[in-house]
Amino acid sequence: MSSAYNPAFTEISSIKALTGEEISDTSDPNTAQVLQWIEQIEKEMIAKGYYTESLTGVIIDVPEGEPVRDTSLWIYDDPIYASSSSGRTIALPNTPFISVANVQRNLQGYEQTPDWEDLTEGPAAGSDFLIIKRKYKAGLRGVALFFYRNAPGIGYQRLKLDYVWGYNLPSTVLAEYAAARVSVMFLYAKYMRKEPIFNLNIAGMRTQLNKFTEVHQYILDRIELIELEWLPSEYIGAALLP
Repeated sequence: MSSAYNPAFTEISSIKALTGEEISDTSDPNTAQVLQWIEQIEKEMIAKGYYTESLTGVIIDVPEGEPVRDTSLWIYDDPIYASSSSGRTIALPNTPFISVANVQRNLQGYEQTPDWEDLTEGPAAGSDFLIIKRKYKAGLRGVALFFYRNAPGIGYQRLKLDYVWGYNLPSTVLAEYAAARVSVMFLYAKYMRKEPIFNLNIAGMRTQLNKFTEVHQYILDRIELIELEWLPSEYIGAALLP
């Protein structure tokens, strides 16, 4: 991890505000250590898709599918088939996603130069596909494309598109969650791993431990609340939506 990391969601001043502690180049933990923790937590959040990432020119293989039996993908009591005469459902490599663009299917075989044909999102006259969306805590997000016309053929590298993936949580939620996660690490390092607290007299030790307990519990409560209200768990339902 780089010591020159530029935080994406939170900042050291937010850690100071949450913990009520001073953080500087000479404090313990110091600025460099806190930046390492921020980088660790933020990269974890990005990898889990809490934010968004734009992917361009993604080429997707289309496997031979069986009818989807998961009732979470049933729409109006009619099952959506992964491969059938009525259409084809294709999941994207990274889900959930926010939007798709430049969706194309390859019309040529493996021994020929790819010929990418543009496909149109519906519902609309002459359109080709719809986005299957699921309801998460943060709202509706795409999980697959349902092709009812001009479906890509089965095989390797049959579909190409640009898309934006991630849960796209509000920036305020991302900032508070990152700050809270790092603050817990900071407090643990400052009060639980350090020897000086145990060199204090009884009154001083009690004051320090009480402060740690109160602040630590408040931050843990905030983390739990954010996770309950915002962070992804099991989806709530599914729908075909424009």
